Amino acid sequence: MAGGVGDDKNKKRAAIAKVVRKAHLGGLSDNGGDDLGTDPFGNPEIIRDLIDKFIMPEEVDRLADLGQMQFILEYLGTFLKVVEALRVQGDLQTEVDSLQGKVTEVELLVEEKVVENENL
Repeated sequence: MAGGVGDDKNKKRAAIAKVVRKAHLGGLSDNGGDDLGTDPFGNPEIIRDLIDKFIMPEEVDRLADLGQMQFILEYLGTFLKVVEALRVQGDLQTEVDSLQGKVTEVELLVEEKVVENENL
């Protein structure tokens, strides 16, 4: 029974150490971010810390499990989706420009009709 109590204490200590370590990893590794220096973008420590904060570990693990061809196909598919989205966006912009031109034509015709009606 005494061994069980000691094990519980060790588990609690391990859990506390894990929480403290996670909290430390979440902060900037130099001095807590109080003094970023004159050019924080030139500081590789800050850049590394920011990258670490924005990396999605699940996605990194998933990509690491892919074979080389699967990885290439995954990103080729993503690239093609982006290209298609840009094409659709271009098509929509062309349609918007066309409709704006028609609105301008209609506004000019309305102005002409107003002038004609005023002259009657």
